[in-house]
Amino acid sequence: MNESYEEGVSTPLEPMAVRQVVQVAIAGLMVGLLTWGLTWLVSTYVLSGLLCGGGATMQCVSALQYSEMTATILTAGGGLFLFVRLQVFRPLLVVLAATVSLWGIITMATGVQEYIVGLMCAVLFMLAYVLFAWVVRIRLFWLAMVLIVAVVVAVRLMLSA
Repeated sequence: MNESYEEGVSTPLEPMAVRQVVQVAIAGLMVGLLTWGLTWLVSTYVLSGLLCGGGATMQCVSALQYSEMTATILTAGGGLFLFVRLQVFRPLLVVLAATVSLWGIITMATGVQEYIVGLMCAVLFMLAYVLFAWVVRIRLFWLAMVLIVAVVVAVRLMLSA
């Protein structure tokens, strides 16, 4: 065989172009805004009418939590669809890690003005999607999983502090 012929140079990381990082950031921003907006819509127009009618105050407190869960699951599906279209490496892992790390972020921000919560949600989802898309580039799956779990735990600890 010819020595100048190389089968393919194997790197420990999957390449990711700057353009793809920007696309992931925009997708994360959109998912964050949709999560916040859908949470507000479901809470205001669906669950508040169902759970808060007839003076049921204990159930009414949970309306925001349930609406956020619904919105987060729906928008995570949309984010997964976007990431498959953008050909992000391991899109399901990115979406699952971002969803788990930011689960309940809107509920944690009760008492803050709505537009601040929307901005915060958009920025945090954008940062989380870019971070996890960057971390899962590791070709060794077990190492990527260990790193993802460590980052998710760190993010959850930072958000709960």
